[in-house]
Amino acid sequence: MESSLEGGAGCFVLPIEAAEKVRSDVIRFGEPRPGWLGIKFGKSDGSDSPIEVTGLLPDSPSEKAGIQPKDVLVKVGDRKVSSLEDVLNAAFYLTAGDEVPLTVLRDGKTTEINVRCSPNPLTVHQEVVSAPPVFNFSVHLGN
Repeated sequence: MESSLEGGAGCFVLPIEAAEKVRSDVIRFGEPRPGWLGIKFGKSDGSDSPIEVTGLLPDSPSEKAGIQPKDVLVKVGDRKVSSLEDVLNAAFYLTAGDEVPLTVLRDGKTTEINVRCSPNPLTVHQEVVSAPPVFNFSVHLGN
């Protein structure tokens, strides 16, 4: 069964910060450009953060930057990590090509490691040959 939107239009509700991230990507790249770190996460036994690096994808930005399995993730950029949802929310704001500091707990010491995000290798990006597409955002403030 095929579904379509009337008139090709859709409505999405995003926090203003998220809409600004998408708008900024469209201005810079002509499309949203999510950043990718190549980290696998799991639950940690540590008290500083419940999230531990369980693996790294080969040749990923995080592997190249020196993130290691067993590192406990404390912050992504300036966002504190208290749950897996925090990691997913912070990841939304990453942009391919930008550098983000990851604060990790390793061997009892807090370390900040800068990682340059790359485009997700599973995402295909087309070169912009004309003007970038126009996106109309409707922002609803309040309840």
